[in-house]
Amino acid sequence: HFRIYAPERVRYAYDRYTNESIRLYDVLERTLSENTYVAGADYSIADMAIYPWATGHDKQGVDLFDKPHVQKWLERVGNREAVQRGMRLMEEHKRDLSKNPLSEAERASMFGQTAKR
Repeated sequence: HFRIYAPERVRYAYDRYTNESIRLYDVLERTLSENTYVAGADYSIADMAIYPWATGHDKQGVDLFDKPHVQKWLERVGNREAVQRGMRLMEEHKRDLSKNPLSEAERASMFGQTAKR
């Protein structure tokens, strides 16, 4: 959010969430150094949930040069036919915000919500 959607760049928030992303990729690297997949030896819903997020490492400010297990996992999961179909479907429905920015109503709906008691 703070790297892509925020209307202004707040240094603290930008750095805080970039560092948190780096930490999460470090956790993923350690996990995958001991397992073929996130939850163990078999492909599972954990891999399905994490994979699309992990493919955006560059947008999160994370370089995978020192994360060989994550790189191999991304390749292994990304080579699955069903994953490729799902990722193509996601791309077909993805909105290019540089060409079609959020309207004020959409921005308010996504970012202006408050918790209700």
